[in-house]
Amino acid sequence: MEQISLILADAHLVVREGMKSLLADREDLKVVGEAASSDNLEQLMTEHRPQIVVMDYDLRGYFDVSDVKRVKEINPNTEILIITSNLSKDNLHRVMGYGANGFLLKECDREEIIGAIYAMANREKFFCQKVLDILMEKDTEGGHNCVPTKLSKREMEVVKLVAEGHTTQKIADQLCLSIHTVNTHRKNIMRKLEVKTAAELVIYAVNMGIVQLET
Repeated sequence: MEQISLILADAHLVVREGMKSLLADREDLKVVGEAASSDNLEQLMTEHRPQIVVMDYDLRGYFDVSDVKRVKEINPNTEILIITSNLSKDNLHRVMGYGANGFLLKECDREEIIGAIYAMANREKFFCQKVLDILMEKDTEGGHNCVPTKLSKREMEVVKLVAEGHTTQKIADQLCLSIHTVNTHRKNIMRKLEVKTAAELVIYAVNMGIVQLET
């Protein structure tokens, strides 16, 4: 069995131990290192070059946003899953800009965390709904449940092409799919993201860095 290698980066021992306990029954997930500080993380990254780093970037004096950037500098192929309590929109955009493709809150449950790890091992993005609401500038005072929102690689391709303004026919031709399949993907994407218009889908694509606005 091919194992997925992980480094856990959190200043708090109880959090790291809790995470290891959550993953203990998964034989295909292997924790190869635990980092309690930025320096420790850099050393472990150089030594192990893991597939995934699970980290909280918002621990003053131990970790910050720049550590996300440093992980990617050491190994661009390492995926970064953020699990934090900080819902600052500015920080969300910064860590995503540095290459974090997964973002959960510490209130998310075991299945969401494990699901996010597997999604990221498959090079997919994974965000809980509260994070998406902030990125989409939706009102979160009513409180969405912290449920996962994962788009497959194919769905990400469809989002990108829709956001770039391609017609359904052109998307079908480019991806070698039928028009019906493309429409099905679009419906599934909009249901998952809780958006109703193509304009909202474009906003999502821009916020996630899937497409870039021309300047």
